[in-house]
Amino acid sequence: MNEPKPQPPQKPQGQAQPSAGSEPETTVLHLGKFLADAAADRPEAESPTMLIRKAAAQAAAQQPVTSPRRSRLSPERMLGVLAYAYVKGVYRSEDIERKMRQDPQFNAALGGEVPTPQTIRCFRRLNRQAILAALGKFFRWRRSRATPQPSATGQPDPEPSTQYYVKHEAEDVLNRAIWVDNMSKDE
Repeated sequence: MNEPKPQPPQKPQGQAQPSAGSEPETTVLHLGKFLADAAADRPEAESPTMLIRKAAAQAAAQQPVTSPRRSRLSPERMLGVLAYAYVKGVYRSEDIERKMRQDPQFNAALGGEVPTPQTIRCFRRLNRQAILAALGKFFRWRRSRATPQPSATGQPDPEPSTQYYVKHEAEDVLNRAIWVDNMSKDE
């Protein structure tokens, strides 16, 4: 009858633990997939990560994407990383920087020189239209996969309403990122 109480599992050594009162880290960003050689290693052409990477490349090809500072991360890759983080619900620049540092493959590829929160904010300001284009391409893909294909019954093409919703969804996500990021600067 005198059974020992079960002990909580041991936490791995050397990993950052959440501070008291904060929520544990739940969103994992696989940022290594945005490295230059990642596409050749993975056949996941239809994964959300690869689709955001393609959307960022297309957006960067259609309009100039500038980087605020000299960085080991190309503007096209930075565009993909930010769009991916926003789609995953990671909005604060400090959180994006932390996730870049926590991804060993990504951090090593950049020689430990990941973009700072200030660089991320500046990039977002300079490249708003490119970020919206990348987000829009991803949301259009996601919506097309969720919407049944029109049958041959002659129903009208849903494209105009899709464009409207995709545009607003992209704007909402980017505006939410800006708002959350600006609110967190006051902390």
